[in-house]
Amino acid sequence: MSPKAGKPLVQNDAGSYLAWSGKDQPALAGEKLGCGLLVLKPLGFALPHYADSGKFGYVLGGSAVVGVLPVGLDARERVVRLEAGDVIAMRAGEVTWWYNDTDGEDVTIVFMGDTAGAVSPGDISYFVLAGPMGVLGGLDAGLLATASGLTSPEQAATSFRSQPAVLLTRLSRKLQDVRPREHDRHGIVVNAARV
Repeated sequence: MSPKAGKPLVQNDAGSYLAWSGKDQPALAGEKLGCGLLVLKPLGFALPHYADSGKFGYVLGGSAVVGVLPVGLDARERVVRLEAGDVIAMRAGEVTWWYNDTDGEDVTIVFMGDTAGAVSPGDISYFVLAGPMGVLGGLDAGLLATASGLTSPEQAATSFRSQPAVLLTRLSRKLQDVRPREHDRHGIVVNAARV
C-alpha cells in the first residue's frame, strides 16, 4: 500500500478536515478503518455533530476545548481541554463540538475509527446538527421551538437555520462561558505520554 494524501472535505478560514476514504484506499475499507485529520485555527469551531462510527482522536499539537454529549437520556455534557499527546475516545452517536480557544496556535487532531457498522466501510460519516446541511434544520420550526424552549417558531428557525457554515466556522470573538472541567476527562481522555 502506498501512502496517499487525505482529501479535504472542509477547508476555510476556521481550519480544515481531511479524510482518507475507503473508496480511494481499499486497504482501509478492507480493515474497516476510517481516518481523518482536523486542523482548527485560533477561534476555529467545529459545529456540533455525531459520527456513525466509534473513534478516537489523538492530539498531534496545540490545545482545544471539546464538548462531548454521551448517548442516553440521562447523559450530561462533558467539557474537556485537550493538549498535545491526549487521546479522546468517542462512541458512535455521541454529539461533539471542538473549539480552538488559543490566540496563535493551530490544533491538529488525527482520528481513527472502526467503521464495521458504518454507512460506508472505510469512511467515518458525520452528521451535523445545525447549518445548511444540519439534520435539525429539516424539522418543523414549531417542533424545534417547543423542544428547545424557544418562544416562537421564528426564533427556532433563526437559531437552527441561520448558520451558513457546513462543519467549521471561525468565531468573531472568544466564547466566554466555556469552562473545561478536569473531572470530565475521567473515562474518555488519557495522555499517551503518561500512560
